[in-house]
Amino acid sequence: MNASDIAQLYNTSYDYSIVIDQKGIIQYSDWGANTEAVKNVIDNLLANSTVVKNQAINSTSFALVGNYPNPFNPATVIEFTLEKSQRTSLKIYDPLGRLVKILANGVLDSGTHKKQWRALDEAGQPVSSGVYYAVLQGEDQRRTRKLLLVK
Repeated sequence: MNASDIAQLYNTSYDYSIVIDQKGIIQYSDWGANTEAVKNVIDNLLANSTVVKNQAINSTSFALVGNYPNPFNPATVIEFTLEKSQRTSLKIYDPLGRLVKILANGVLDSGTHKKQWRALDEAGQPVSSGVYYAVLQGEDQRRTRKLLLVK
C-alpha cells in the first residue's frame, strides 16, 4: 500500500509515508503533516489488521486472544494460543510504533500461553496512561490487539 492509498482508505487529507518494517516497527514521516492525523491512521491500520468474526479459538489456532482486564491498571494478562511449537515474540508498542516491552521472545510450545504486563517499559520504568498494542509474531503469522492503560 502506498501513501496515497492509505490517505484514500482512511479518508485523510494528506498522503503520509507509513512503513511497518520487518521487525514490526511503525515508521512514518510527519514533515509538514498533522501528527495527530498520522497517529489516527496508524491506530486504524493496527486496529483493523486482525479483525476476526465468529471464529472459534481452539488449541490448533494461532491467536492473540486478548488481555484482561482491559482497560487495566496496574497490570493485565495477555493470552494467546499457538498451533505448533515455534519461534514467537510478544511485544508491546506505543501508538508511535516504538517498542515498549518484550514479554516473550523465543521458541514456545503449542497451546495456550499467558503473559502478564505490569505497565513497565524495558528499563523497568512505569509507562503513562494511554493506548498500547500487543503484537504476537509467529514464524509466518502476526496478530495485534489494542490495550488501554488507565491510571
